[in-house]
Amino acid sequence: MLSELSLQLAGDAVVTVVGRSRSRLAGLEQRSGGRITGISVDYRHSAEFAAALQMATLLRGPLTLAVAWLHDDAPDGLATITDRIVADGVPAHLFHIRASSATAPFWPFILRQEFGPEGLVTYHEVTLGFRMEGGSSRWLRHGEIVAGVAEAIRTNRERSIVGVVRPWGMHP
Repeated sequence: MLSELSLQLAGDAVVTVVGRSRSRLAGLEQRSGGRITGISVDYRHSAEFAAALQMATLLRGPLTLAVAWLHDDAPDGLATITDRIVADGVPAHLFHIRASSATAPFWPFILRQEFGPEGLVTYHEVTLGFRMEGGSSRWLRHGEIVAGVAEAIRTNRERSIVGVVRPWGMHP
């Protein structure tokens, strides 16, 4: 879903993308002209994910920007990323992509936090909402998600919402 964002980021930097599909990663590597390296690992398996991140930083240098869109079935995924950044000892920005349900009335917001003993990880929250069109709503399209996340990174906001999340009762 974030392949277009990865390609945009690769215009300015060397990018490593972690994903589960080796074939999708290979296609992304090819499209980037060598500016993206794909690492195929299931981030739901914390030990394997941690080892893959360690290998990536050994080969390409420490993470300075991480964009993480992790599903709920990977409860340790964010901690695995922050642990890697702290272990490398280089300040980094972590943009955590969250579903619109994270803003439901029963779900608390995670506000800007500093992770690690010296605040090495600056946390940014990007919530994906929906679009209102006339009297109805729809989920965001891929291009809208990419543009919204890119804008959040460009502006370095602590908290961003792509689309709208209110009124919650109107979500698709």
